[in-house]
Amino acid sequence: MNPTVKNWCRPFLLITTCLFSLHAQASSGALHDANSLRVLLDRVNTDYQMFKGENANPKYGDALEEDLELLADARSDFLDRAAELDRSAAADEIDANVERYISILSETYEELSNGGFEAAVAAGDMIESKLAAQKAITTLYLSIAETSKVDPRVIEYQIMSYEMQQIAAKYLENAAATYGVAYRDQSDEKTIDQLAQEFALRLDGLNLKAADLPPGVKVELADVKRKWSFIQQSLLNYMENQVSFLVYLYSRKIVDGLLSASEHLALATGGDTTTGAPTIAPPADSGIQLPPGIPAAQ
Repeated sequence: MNPTVKNWCRPFLLITTCLFSLHAQASSGALHDANSLRVLLDRVNTDYQMFKGENANPKYGDALEEDLELLADARSDFLDRAAELDRSAAADEIDANVERYISILSETYEELSNGGFEAAVAAGDMIESKLAAQKAITTLYLSIAETSKVDPRVIEYQIMSYEMQQIAAKYLENAAATYGVAYRDQSDEKTIDQLAQEFALRLDGLNLKAADLPPGVKVELADVKRKWSFIQQSLLNYMENQVSFLVYLYSRKIVDGLLSASEHLALATGGDTTTGAPTIAPPADSGIQLPPGIPAAQ
């Protein structure tokens, strides 16, 4: 190669490499933020459903309030990231539904805290607002994922974390409703056992023996599989005995494990999640303990 051309190419290649790296990091951060928001929308719902189902148990109220703070941070980060990607219009529509969801949830939570009751209409509007927000977030998430250079396994773990949190929220919503029947019409949605079967298939499909999978990620995913075994049958047979406390606790651990695995793999493969929403974690166990005789999945 001509020395002049070679010298000219060096900075060009350097710039191209840097831009590629920045694009990968931006995609990773955007996926992280969008997924964090949709997961947290369901996580606060599980707190709320347990609070309602356990006769306003203050331990679940504390968990709800802490998770609402995490949701507020994730919401802000999501809007900031959307602005960076010129997706503000779509993000603003999503945020309108998030705002409505949080508003109804907070009002109903306050009513329950004061000895009142949940209105069926409010319960339906609350969940429908959440679902509308999550549907739009998922559409945005998938559009970013299509052009992302992020390791596909990072995306898979994030999708699974969302699916697990969805299953738990749906299970606890049903369990907390009168006579185990939800107030709102769910006839056009997949049943809990169908969702559990799909999740189990995805979990079985994970390759924990891949040579390029970091050892720490392998450990996290193996632990996710172990914890899943504690609640799988309860979800598949959700119309039988209700074990809300079991699903609530172990689903959180599974979601946290999948999110941790996705973040660690993203960092190991060049992605950047450190500027996104805070890692979602259970609020110091909130003092919520398993009943005697139930094995712990620490």
